[in-house]
Amino acid sequence: MLRHATGLGLITGALVGCVRGSVPITSDDTTGDSTEWTDSVVPTETGGQGESGDSTESHDTSRTCDLADITGRNPIRLTNGLDTAVFYHPTDTPLAPDGFPTVVVLQGSDTAGGVPFTGDPTVDTFGYIQVVVSYPDDRRGADSRAAIATVARYAAGLEADADGCYLSDRVSVTVSKLPSIIQGQSNGGNTLIATLADNSLDLPPLSGAVMWEVPIEPEMVTVEMGGKDFPNPFYMVGQCQWPTDGSLTCPYTYAPRLGWDPTYAGAASLVGAVYFDLDNDGALGDADYPVLGAPTVDGHRAFSLQLRALMEEQGLVGPDAISVDDNTAFWAERDGSLLAKTAAANFPDLPMISIGTETDHGMAIPDHPHVSGVAGAWQDLGEPWVRVNPAPSYMTTALGSGPAWTDNPPNSHTYPGDPAIVMEPEETELHLNAEVYRSAAVLELIDRTLSGDWETDDPGAS
Repeated sequence: MLRHATGLGLITGALVGCVRGSVPITSDDTTGDSTEWTDSVVPTETGGQGESGDSTESHDTSRTCDLADITGRNPIRLTNGLDTAVFYHPTDTPLAPDGFPTVVVLQGSDTAGGVPFTGDPTVDTFGYIQVVVSYPDDRRGADSRAAIATVARYAAGLEADADGCYLSDRVSVTVSKLPSIIQGQSNGGNTLIATLADNSLDLPPLSGAVMWEVPIEPEMVTVEMGGKDFPNPFYMVGQCQWPTDGSLTCPYTYAPRLGWDPTYAGAASLVGAVYFDLDNDGALGDADYPVLGAPTVDGHRAFSLQLRALMEEQGLVGPDAISVDDNTAFWAERDGSLLAKTAAANFPDLPMISIGTETDHGMAIPDHPHVSGVAGAWQDLGEPWVRVNPAPSYMTTALGSGPAWTDNPPNSHTYPGDPAIVMEPEETELHLNAEVYRSAAVLELIDRTLSGDWETDDPGAS
């Protein structure tokens, strides 16, 4: 399938139009007043948005389109049978000149659901609309990727919901033509990249991507490297690598042997746990490290490729581990680091902000290779603009005040665990909702997309 161009092209810092999508175009006039909008996505006469040239027969003027609950608590059924929810503040000033931009939200975990939205409805969205994805029960596989594509098209005004209503019919504000921002929270970031890499999907253009503390490879998803409250002492700081033709790997010294405890409760709703027998005594104790984050598929657990190979080598498969081949196939479509090369080729001009705080929400890895690694790999794969954490002025806008926010310059050539990359202050210590960090990233990407300024370190400060 022919891949869509993304929502912006970068040529010496200026935005240029792409094959498809409504994007700001900056002419040779350098006054900054020449931005205009293309018309490849236009409002229909009945208020919904349809693709230029598409039939508008589905825009039945007699249909009833109730307004969505602005807190995201009232689901909207889509044509794929799944739900979405919208979350916005109608009294906000719209971020774009033509209305409220949209943000497609991919929540974390790997279980079904996500709607009704359970986020904090008091967190401001600063003049944009969040459109939340609801996942089917396939552990973030092909059906989940298709669900994301449906929501992305709905957010772009290219697809109606099950009642024949478009997003613009469901909200009390004007929806901007600006291509959506897509936001991956935690494991939602892996699914985001997998979706961008899926050539079978009909995805609309995008203005940018936000990645929040994404466990970007299987060892991180399964929390083998160390949980937030249970560090793995064998994790090796500064040793992670991410070649552009492969996936992120973080070699660490495995225990002298693995063990299986059939009575341990709490491993993904199953009884029993594989553990690193750190004291080599053949029994799970306080000195050992159980692997508790392995996702389950039809009652069987998927471990990282490295751990699954070691289990096979030591004759410790466990009663519910999937086969080596099935384990490899499972991660082949879910490992964001492995799929990033294809995703970047499909969306070659997609700016990204990777977010991380001093303490990860799920892992105890002090050098944060997932946060800096995502940005570094995205740049190494040819993407023209990346940043680790939003510019300080956008954090100030999101919070009004706060500590000295980090300022990692855009396009700093970074690598997994780069000590020069500074994490944001931990939100729990500041009594903040993590949404404020994601909001700041959205603000920066939309501001830069509208202004065409991809060169200034912090355009919001000027």
